[in-house]
Amino acid sequence: MSKLLLLFLAAVLSCSCVPRPAPTPPAQPEEASLFDYSYRGCELLLQRAMAPLDKTKDILVASFVNVDRLEESSTFGRAVADNYTTYLVSQGFKVSEIKLRDNLLVRQDAGEFMLSRNIKNILLSHSVNAVLVGTYSIGVDNVYVTAKIINPVDSVIISAVDYKVRMTRDVRKMLGLGG
Repeated sequence: MSKLLLLFLAAVLSCSCVPRPAPTPPAQPEEASLFDYSYRGCELLLQRAMAPLDKTKDILVASFVNVDRLEESSTFGRAVADNYTTYLVSQGFKVSEIKLRDNLLVRQDAGEFMLSRNIKNILLSHSVNAVLVGTYSIGVDNVYVTAKIINPVDSVIISAVDYKVRMTRDVRKMLGLGG
């Protein structure tokens, strides 16, 4: 019996000397990408629309522009517009892109968007259902994005959404602020 007790003590003491593996830290949630922010923003934009959009008619998507310089976009603004286009197409919408930044939008005194008369005529003659436009504001830690779906007939806002994108190295680079 003393041999058994001795054997038991030896086993216990040898186990306490074996190094235990370090506990693994909890997994960090993956940082949201620009795709995640844009797709969620577009999803909310569609959900908030005053009336369902006709999937058989075009939605025109313009590059998102810097709110402080409405005539100017960036890699960030073009990428966000492309992400919205991708999401709309994946949901079955008929989408066209606009590369007519200068004649598409004009700035009113209040700093709001309004479709120019020339572009309104073009949109109406091409069975356009809506125009998706957006702005972004550059902050220190975030970029604040606003997206709107506008009726091309009367420039009434059909839907709008605001959200923020964390200022990562990628986002900084896309805004031309360095990496």
